[in-house]
Amino acid sequence: MALVMTHLTALGTLILPAAVQAVAGVVAGFGIGVIAAIMGVAGGELLAAAVVMDQWR
Repeated sequence: MALVMTHLTALGTLILPAAVQAVAGVVAGFGIGVIAAIMGVAGGELLAAAVVMDQWR
């Protein structure tokens, strides 16, 4: 249902202060890096998706 709602309606953006965005980015980047490192070669698939998602903002 949530997927349908996001395709049929316009959602607002989450506006956060720059400091909060920076901390969230560092935490997310560290987490993605750790998981990708544990996954080994398959971790490249996770990294590719993270880079694509970064382009959406």
